[in-house]
Amino acid sequence: MKQLETNLDDMTPETLAYVQERLLASGASDVWYIPIVMKKSRPAVTLCVLCEEKQSQALVDFILQETTSWGVREFTCERTVLPTQETEIFLYGESVRVKYARVGNEYKCKPEYEDCARIARVQNMPLRQVQAEAKMKGEDRLAK
Repeated sequence: MKQLETNLDDMTPETLAYVQERLLASGASDVWYIPIVMKKSRPAVTLCVLCEEKQSQALVDFILQETTSWGVREFTCERTVLPTQETEIFLYGESVRVKYARVGNEYKCKPEYEDCARIARVQNMPLRQVQAEAKMKGEDRLAK
């Protein structure tokens, strides 16, 4: 894997969101920003991109074309990822996808945000409550 980084001190939040969206759509495994302070106390961000080595040049080219960056740092790194699976539960008559992974003798379980948000809107409930109920139902299913 490769990690790509560049510091950006002169881009709007809307443009940063666009860049993140496009990088993810272009195959980046993850994209994030770290707030930093540059020379002359200017607020800025470090754009970080995690990608497969074979995609790195295309993503570097994109970063240089779509941002104000004059250069991109590249690091080779390793990544350990839990093998995940997905199951489906029903909450308030609606389908919720739940991702899970086994860690030792236990499971990590996470309901899909978009599914929970949809139910929260329809049921006029707090999102946090829907997420907690979906997680509990997902964990119950996995325990059986």
